[in-house]
Amino acid sequence: GVAVSLLLIHLARRCRECLFVHEWIPSSKMHIAGFLLGVGHYILLPLVFVDSKRVCNTSNSDKSTSSSKTDWMIAAIGILTCLAAQYQQYRHHVYLAELRHVTYIGVIQTTEYKIPSKGWFQYVSCPHYLAEILIYISFVIVLSSNSTVRIQSNYKCSSLVLWVATNLSVSAIKSHDVYLLHYPEYASFKRKAIIPFLF
Repeated sequence: GVAVSLLLIHLARRCRECLFVHEWIPSSKMHIAGFLLGVGHYILLPLVFVDSKRVCNTSNSDKSTSSSKTDWMIAAIGILTCLAAQYQQYRHHVYLAELRHVTYIGVIQTTEYKIPSKGWFQYVSCPHYLAEILIYISFVIVLSSNSTVRIQSNYKCSSLVLWVATNLSVSAIKSHDVYLLHYPEYASFKRKAIIPFLF
């Protein structure tokens, strides 16, 4: 289905970014708990989409023309939101990588972290996390574009968004606090952690 295709695009893009975009510092380490949560997330993620596809499978004969048009409009909103959010996440990941080197030859010029200031970084400390949340919201919109199944009744999809939003919000707060701790001038930027003007 469309949602599964969007998911595959997202996963393929993130894989490419990890391999060819991100500038990993050799001394960087990931906590084992974070690693296990990430592995568990991506192992269980397809189950949400497979189940939703089964639940949402209805005959076209059971749907009115009006409902069908509404469903397509909802799906279109989800698709456009997903593609726009994926683009924003990609451009902010590229920007973060560029802060560590001048050229694109993949050689880290400095391990010193610089304060990002372009794009959504003008409003929040972690725009790439915000984009990730929007991507998962778009998945729910697409999966819920059937007139017989809405977000309220599709608890698995809603739980997925809640999990992603909670996890990334906690990470965004930690990153925001690090900025405030290490850069005294950061408070004057009046940025929020993950949601512009709010949080």
